[in-house]
Amino acid sequence: MVLSDFGISRKLRKGQTTHKTGQKGTDDWIAVESLLSDEEDDDDSSNEQAEKQVRYKKQSDMQVIGMLLFFILNKGGHPYGKGIYRKVNLLEGKPVNLGKLNDPVAKDLIGWMLQHDPKDRPSVQQCLQHPYLLTTDEQFNLVMRVGNEREIKTNDVTSVVVRELNADPSLPKPSWKPKIDPEVLRYASGHRPYSDSMADLLRLIRNTAEHWNDRTPPSTVEVKVGKPKEYFLKLFPTLPVVLHRIIRNESDWNQREQLKQFFL
Repeated sequence: MVLSDFGISRKLRKGQTTHKTGQKGTDDWIAVESLLSDEEDDDDSSNEQAEKQVRYKKQSDMQVIGMLLFFILNKGGHPYGKGIYRKVNLLEGKPVNLGKLNDPVAKDLIGWMLQHDPKDRPSVQQCLQHPYLLTTDEQFNLVMRVGNEREIKTNDVTSVVVRELNADPSLPKPSWKPKIDPEVLRYASGHRPYSDSMADLLRLIRNTAEHWNDRTPPSTVEVKVGKPKEYFLKLFPTLPVVLHRIIRNESDWNQREQLKQFFL
């Protein structure tokens, strides 16, 4: 952000959330709420436009940072398309090029930052808690803690989180079991039958990692797994971000004592 000259142009007074002024910034790199409408562009001279008032908020910066991150990760281009269509797509809330990002974790973060409504965008602190910017230890800690919640333990299908987790299209369907080596699955399951539910996958991961050092696994299993954290994150790389995306919108979950450090 420093290299891109993303400097502070206005310091808000205590308690102030919005600053109104004439449109300022670089064309195509301005948040939607800080743009003059097409009607104002067409009807007013440049001097009159400079006097028009638009909104600048802390969340406005976040949308622009999302545009810059897309440009960097995509090695060029703009999330809202080519120049002639860009402003229309931005005004309509259509980041048409977002699908060009191959990394689903980065795509989730930038999509969150680009939300059309400023109040739906994350804060800086929330961005820093997103799986894209977490270490693998922190990502796995999130998986483990969610796997220890009561609704996951009981595979409670009345829970919104359990239902959304089971329905997420990016996770293995109809079963997660074929992703795991059969010998590893037999050892990790022990005498407990695990269903095809994603909640049961979380329990398997949690139980395996939690008790990995309680007994010595067969040498073939130990070689195949190595460390449970690395083994399961390699098999299910989108699991942390799926959990984050679901839970960040569920206030009953994201404020729980064991989980809130990842969301607030």
